[in-house]
Amino acid sequence: MKTQYNDAQLTKIVRDNPLSDQSFLQSDLDEWLVHYNNERTSQGVMNCGRPPM
Repeated sequence: MKTQYNDAQLTKIVRDNPLSDQSFLQSDLDEWLVHYNNERTSQGVMNCGRPPM
């Protein structure tokens, strides 16, 4: 379900912004990578560093 939603969102972004304007897609990807690598909560926080049960 989540993958289908992500695929639909990507399709909408590509359809709304022609591929000739790749700078938009690149900047959006760069923003997401900064969030993913630096700002999101790591999975170990919820378990206080313990392995999942």
